[in-house]
Amino acid sequence: MRVDEVLAELGSPASGAVLTWTDTTLFARIELTDAQRAVVGTGTAVIVALINGEVVGGVVGQVTETQFSEPEGWLPAAARIDIADQDALADIGLGSVAVELVQNKIDEALVVPVTALFALAEGGFVVELVNGTMVGVEVGLVADTLAEVTPLVPGALKEGDEVLVK
Repeated sequence: MRVDEVLAELGSPASGAVLTWTDTTLFARIELTDAQRAVVGTGTAVIVALINGEVVGGVVGQVTETQFSEPEGWLPAAARIDIADQDALADIGLGSVAVELVQNKIDEALVVPVTALFALAEGGFVVELVNGTMVGVEVGLVADTLAEVTPLVPGALKEGDEVLVK
């Protein structure tokens, strides 16, 4: 238990609460964008990278909605990340952590920059290789600036091929 606030004053009558306290369990808190808030809920698994380079698992324990507060103004939605491995946090204390929200994950995916994708008028997408060859692709997951692609013709696009980016 950690004392948060002493409520009693010296010489005051002994009635009511004397102090407030907080738990000693460490957790992370992250602000959520509107897009993240749409997919993050209590129980969502996350990956937490600690300041010492260690990676531990976590889970969203609580989500607060965007709200207006005086005098701060608009406060973004936030998530409390509960970390079961408290021993991993013992040496870093209250240091910063990076939290990775994983909605979908694919190992061994072929990816290109999103700006390498060209939409066709008749539908679908192509990427252009630096030699001028156009390769039809099916687009899978998109994350940040990268898109997972599968060539429509097997072997037409492979790891290491250079594509044009516009």
